[in-house]
Amino acid sequence: MLGSHGSKQLIEARGTQRILTAMQETGVRRIVVVTSLGVGDSREQIAWPFRVIMDLTLKPILAAKAEQEQLVKASGLDWIIVRPGGLTDGPKTGRYRFGLDRLLKGGRISRADVAEFVLRQVTDETFLRQTPAVT
Repeated sequence: MLGSHGSKQLIEARGTQRILTAMQETGVRRIVVVTSLGVGDSREQIAWPFRVIMDLTLKPILAAKAEQEQLVKASGLDWIIVRPGGLTDGPKTGRYRFGLDRLLKGGRISRADVAEFVLRQVTDETFLRQTPAVT
């Protein structure tokens, strides 16, 4: 059970580090991580009203995701960090936008569509060591 956002950040960093260490020890090379649009250099891809809301309510969570991204990037592994827009519980549609273009703005996307995109990254080299947005 988590008592505070600070605890969540610590758990997220520890968990990610343990996964990365295990991968390095066993020779597993590929990791696909899901964080969020608004993390790191994708902040401007979020509409300004939502950035204000994020700053007021999600700052510790976004900090945890930024820490997670840094650990993954420094791991020496073959990584892809997927940054989805606002998640919904809707059905898989197959209709979403993705890429590295910083002009691609965040929007709503179903978890099912994110899952489809993530699964493709397991074998696709297109976004290796990059942070594509999916929205």
